[in-house]
Amino acid sequence: MLSICCIFMPGILIGCAGLEHVPKRPVMYFHKEMAAADRAVETAREAGKDKECPEEFKAAEKMKNDAFDIYLSCRTKEGIATANEAARLADALCSRKQAEQPLKHTMKQGKKTVSLRVEFDFDKSDVKPKYHDDIARVAAYMKMHPEAKITIEGHADIIGGKIYNQKLSERRAESVRKYMVEKFGVDASRIATKGYGKSRPIADNNTEEGRQKNRRVVEATVR
Repeated sequence: MLSICCIFMPGILIGCAGLEHVPKRPVMYFHKEMAAADRAVETAREAGKDKECPEEFKAAEKMKNDAFDIYLSCRTKEGIATANEAARLADALCSRKQAEQPLKHTMKQGKKTVSLRVEFDFDKSDVKPKYHDDIARVAAYMKMHPEAKITIEGHADIIGGKIYNQKLSERRAESVRKYMVEKFGVDASRIATKGYGKSRPIADNNTEEGRQKNRRVVEATVR
């Protein structure tokens, strides 16, 4: 028997709590993990990763499609687990090529910086696995330049009070510092952190997309 979330009538969905719309699918609503996998693959496509690393992209896309097939056969948990793995693959596409690129410092507004971009979920400060290679490249730079010290700068979006977002931005910077120390063995004394709260947005805080870009750690300053 079909589960309650698989029962549909024309124009009516029964039991849709916690589900999300997925475009171009015969069934309109799925568990959020399915929608997340679909978004991850499409985001990778829009970023050109289907051309940059086509074989990896095809594998992630196939796994996402397999997840939907499994889900629609009412093997819900298995479909969700496969979707989660597909999203992980899509988020990590081309990471090996990126990690192999040598990282060099640049000058910006009279300061020496190394490129680093880590974004965070709303009200979170934990580092997602998909940013492992980005942080690894900064750690490699530190090992190539043993005299270098860096300051990692954290930021927040506009939602929430000034003091709360200040503390949140500091926690985000500290999370990246801790990740670099624990995962890559960089001496903690060489990494300082600073939070700017919501005072330095780089995108429109009136949109979810803009707020996502503002929840960040970006460009470690070399001291």
